[in-house]
Amino acid sequence: MKKVVVIIIVLHFAMNSLGQDANIDARYLKSKKLDKSYIGSFVHLLFAKYPAGMGDTVLLAINNTQVQFVGHVYSGEQGGLFYAQYWQSVGDVAGHKLRLVQNRIDAITSDSILVTSYFDSYAKSGALAAGKSIQQQYWYSRKAIPGLLVKVNGSGL
Repeated sequence: MKKVVVIIIVLHFAMNSLGQDANIDARYLKSKKLDKSYIGSFVHLLFAKYPAGMGDTVLLAINNTQVQFVGHVYSGEQGGLFYAQYWQSVGDVAGHKLRLVQNRIDAITSDSILVTSYFDSYAKSGALAAGKSIQQQYWYSRKAIPGLLVKVNGSGL
């Protein structure tokens, strides 16, 4: 029994020290904890309960057209790396895949969040399509966003 307790304690401290890795540049925040001090912060919106994973989907309006996006939101080894998280369009939009790579918080109310979303455009070859990026503002209900990954080291991409 003592051996089990010692192993649990060692694992607890090991996991906590790994969580403080200098390469980790994102941290999870429940949307209900979001306050005005986060205005201007770059975030990933989690449209599902954390930890979200590959395969979660969301519909977003792009130029007045509903586009389905699938989550590439990791909770394992890459879970704390901001660049590794994104939402990608399921189908093509004007001949390209769109990738929602980050959001900037522009305003916060008691029940809503205003963000500017940054979408990169990718050609069928998988190459980033220069000059095809899109920025679009969205209001979200806090109820629709259970949590966020907040970029903590530096500003936007």
